[in-house]
Amino acid sequence: MRSSVFRILLVVLSLASVFSVCGVLAMWKYPFGAEPKSTDISLSMNEFYYAPVYITNVEHISGTGTAGEVVFYDSLLHSSVTVPRGTSLTFRITVFNRTDIVYGFDAVVAKLGVSGDESGYDNENIAYTLTNLKRPYTLDGEMADDVTRIPGKQSHTYEITFEFAENTTDFSNATLNSILNFVFKPFDEIDPEHFTSPVDGALEAFKKILNTPQDYERLDQIMDQGGGLWGTGAYVGNVVGSSDTDSEVLAELFAGNLNLMLTNPTTGKLVKTNLTCMIKEEDLDGDGAPEMTIYMTPDVLTEAGRYSTIQNVYVGVFTQVTDDAGNKKWEQLGDLYHGTSVCNDYDSNIFNGFNPSINTDRWRSSQVYHGVKSNSTIENVIAGYKKTKS
Repeated sequence: MRSSVFRILLVVLSLASVFSVCGVLAMWKYPFGAEPKSTDISLSMNEFYYAPVYITNVEHISGTGTAGEVVFYDSLLHSSVTVPRGTSLTFRITVFNRTDIVYGFDAVVAKLGVSGDESGYDNENIAYTLTNLKRPYTLDGEMADDVTRIPGKQSHTYEITFEFAENTTDFSNATLNSILNFVFKPFDEIDPEHFTSPVDGALEAFKKILNTPQDYERLDQIMDQGGGLWGTGAYVGNVVGSSDTDSEVLAELFAGNLNLMLTNPTTGKLVKTNLTCMIKEEDLDGDGAPEMTIYMTPDVLTEAGRYSTIQNVYVGVFTQVTDDAGNKKWEQLGDLYHGTSVCNDYDSNIFNGFNPSINTDRWRSSQVYHGVKSNSTIENVIAGYKKTKS
């Protein structure tokens, strides 16, 4: 009898040990918010009980949305959140690496398990963003410093924020039920993404010009205060038909740095590409202070016909900001955007012929970058960007 009791106790202690060491199941509920919709989870014991990196704690740190049930289970986060328009919820997640080797973050899988077929994400209008959790990537051939490395027997914390995705138009359903599996692998076994800085010269050179008083003054002096581009504002360029003075001044100010690293469509390799540019001064968001926008293209404009489309236009926008000391400086607003432009006459004087140029008023984004909708104007892009950051 004693031996039977001993064996039962041994089994119980063994199971308790497994649950304690692996952080197998933990549940945490908020005292506020709607209860989540019921979600059936059918998981294999072998599938998640021994994750090398597993969640040990989840806590709410900010946001005015509401949460129903929040469950963490090995490397899975199962949550129900309600984030009406203008609200968000941010949770801090702590994971522990129980192995002796360095692990890295590889992906988030919104599934009922690693290989499950059912969706674990029921509202695509609600997006999540991660902070302090990045998979390996190289920049110009060097491993980036901010990628996630979790040494053996150590913890790592990161944040996840839920809110409506940018450019959402349907706000009728503000609740998301999700099961997110955070996939961690040995750092050396993750195939890193490889990036080359898209800025080889133009944007850095332009920022330097704007923040150097004598260079900015010289640029400002040659800005045309009307006329061409259908009278759309102050601009200068080195396009076909621009004055010799404009082209010479721009060449001197950029000091040979009017180029980007762009992918060669034939070879797929990044190459330094010379650019034709237009620079425009305009208050894009109506706050009374102008932005400086540089439109650049590697396309040969002389091959474009009247009102044709320039297929590759790259746009960088800069705005003035005030630092803590009260000093004003120019900073890039958003990122480098890629789009198209209807080809326009630089001079718009019928007696001067047709000199193909980038039409800054008819620029459109052709791809989605950082929440930029396809076919948005640059004015929409920047006004929306500043609104989301204010």
